[in-house]
Amino acid sequence: ALCQGLSRMLSGDLDGADASFADAVVIATEADASEGLAEALSERSLVAMARNEWSRAEGLADRALSTLRQAGIDDSYATTIVCAVAARVALRRGDVQTARQHLVSAQRTRFLLTYAFPHMAVQARIELIHVHLALGDLAGARTLSKEVDELLRRRPELGSLVGEARALRDRLASERGPSAPGASSLTVAE
Repeated sequence: ALCQGLSRMLSGDLDGADASFADAVVIATEADASEGLAEALSERSLVAMARNEWSRAEGLADRALSTLRQAGIDDSYATTIVCAVAARVALRRGDVQTARQHLVSAQRTRFLLTYAFPHMAVQARIELIHVHLALGDLAGARTLSKEVDELLRRRPELGSLVGEARALRDRLASERGPSAPGASSLTVAE
């Protein structure tokens, strides 16, 4: 159900994606699969954001975060997307401090998302780019954009994510501001 939802989302079918993700939530809950549940909830949150349903997006993001916390999972492939979604929601409600905390958590685990998980690796980085841009961190956004470009070179057929990455790349090309690594919340190692 999760893969079907991702396929539908990447092809632009938000209604079908949300229905499949809802099925994935039920299945993961019944199977006590915390990582899958957190991922499905995060994906549903992203669908809600795309529909400008921010209250719903916030509830789903909070549930995804609490799922990982209750399971005692700090470092997982799902952590990056969960924290990226939570950071976007926090920024939407004006809570910059919480957004930055989620951003740090996402950065700590994003190395787990390689071209072996191409959809999630690109999607999580796109969401993190949105957060960096909202925080005025152009250097961090540009670093992540370069990572997305590298992932897309290896896995170019990722549906709607390709267009989203292109739009962000174009936006970053027109943005003015510090691009030095020291101006970013990303560390040199990251």
